[in-house]
Amino acid sequence: MTSHVIANARLSVAVATGYGARVTSLRHIASGRDWMTQGGESPQTGDDAVYLGDEAVAWDECFPTVGRCNVLATAWGRTLRDHGELWGRPWQVDHHDAETLALSFAAPEFVFERRMRLEGPTLVIDYAVTNRLAVPLPYLWALHALLAVRPGDRMDIPGLDGRSV
Repeated sequence: MTSHVIANARLSVAVATGYGARVTSLRHIASGRDWMTQGGESPQTGDDAVYLGDEAVAWDECFPTVGRCNVLATAWGRTLRDHGELWGRPWQVDHHDAETLALSFAAPEFVFERRMRLEGPTLVIDYAVTNRLAVPLPYLWALHALLAVRPGDRMDIPGLDGRSV
């Protein structure tokens, strides 16, 4: 597995750049806790791939769909595979230093870019998608992260009036 790591005194992030730019580790340095579920790579990454239990680990980018779907009547002109075109496929490393990792995936229809950088205790991510066609290209995107939560964990989301989810 081709992997790249960015780290500072607070966080460490490992990305399997050769496997869909999957984030395989999001580790809090002081506690040693890794927030990503762990598991290996699936050999099932062809056009007929099905994302099942063994594939349900870590953090994947789903684009231009999450589920297999027939989009013959759109600019795609074909059936898109389960979890989209990015999952399990190699990405290009555009920039990598100690605290920054910029990656891209280029297809005939689009270019998908993700730039990750560490700012103290925060992982900041910028995304860009470019349509390479002269017509609209319908899509759905999902940051598909499977967190390794434990009983008692709590997630606070700003803007939800203090409610926990």
